[in-house]
Amino acid sequence: MLYKYFGPERVDVMRSLSIRFSPLLSLNDPFECLPLVEARSAKEMLISEVIRDFEELWEKTDEDEKTDDNWVLLEKTRENTIANIENKFKASNTGSEVVAMLGDNFGILSLSRTEKNILMWSHYAAEGRGFVIGLDENHPFFHQKDARGRITKPLPVVYTTVRSTVSPRDARFYEKFLCEKALEWADEEEERVFRFLENIETRSIGKDQYGQSIVLTHLPKETIQSVFLGYRADTDLMDSVFQAIEQNEIECDVYRARICDNEYRIVFDQLLRA
Repeated sequence: MLYKYFGPERVDVMRSLSIRFSPLLSLNDPFECLPLVEARSAKEMLISEVIRDFEELWEKTDEDEKTDDNWVLLEKTRENTIANIENKFKASNTGSEVVAMLGDNFGILSLSRTEKNILMWSHYAAEGRGFVIGLDENHPFFHQKDARGRITKPLPVVYTTVRSTVSPRDARFYEKFLCEKALEWADEEEERVFRFLENIETRSIGKDQYGQSIVLTHLPKETIQSVFLGYRADTDLMDSVFQAIEQNEIECDVYRARICDNEYRIVFDQLLRA
C-alpha cells in the first residue's frame, strides 16, 4: 500500500477521481530543478528522442498528408529543434536545461510508504485537518507503459548526502535523475510514479504558482483501498469524503486519526469497513 497526503481542500480527488502528476518545477525540493547530468550523453539522448519522435509523427500522418511540402516542413522543424538543443547544451547547468525541456509534459506523483508520519500530517495534510488515501500499488494504474513501451512501477526515493552525476546511458538513469533526495527528506519514505502527459493544452485547468500547467489524470476508484481522516478534520470534510465514497461506489476502509495518549505517534480508529 502507498499513501497520498492531502489538505481538506483536495477532497475533489475523491469526488472527481482525478489526481495530479506534478511537473518537476512544481515540486518543493529546490534540488529537483538542479540535477547533475553529464552533458554530452544528455544532449545525445535528447537529439535521438527528437529524431525518433519526428519519425513516428511522419509514420502516423495520413497518406494524403504525406506531401513533399509537408516533408520539407517536418525536416525544417526537426532541424530547428535539434539546433535548439545544441544551443541550450552550451550552458553550464545541463540538469536545469533537461528539466526545462521536460517542462509540464512530464509529471511525478509523489507517494509515501507510511500513513503515520507526524511531520507529513502536519506539512501535507494541513496540520491534521486533511486526509490520507491508501492506494493499491499493484493496480495497473501504477504499471503503465512508458514512451518506449516498458512497464513502469513506483520507484523508491534514495536519500543521500552526495548528489550523483548521472548519464542518460546509465541503466538506472531515471532512478538517479529523479529519485535521489537529501537525507533530510528520509522520513517521508517516498515512492514516485512518472507519467508523460499528452494534450497539455486541451487538458490544462489552469496554472500553478510556478507557472506550470495543472493537468489532472483519472484515478481508478479501485486503486483507493483506504481513507484516513485527520485528527483535526471537521465534519464538513468527513461528510464530503463519505458522500464521495457513496456516489462513486468506492469500496474502501475509512479511519479517523487521533493523537496517542501516551506515545508520540498517531493511531487510527476504524469508522467503515469495505
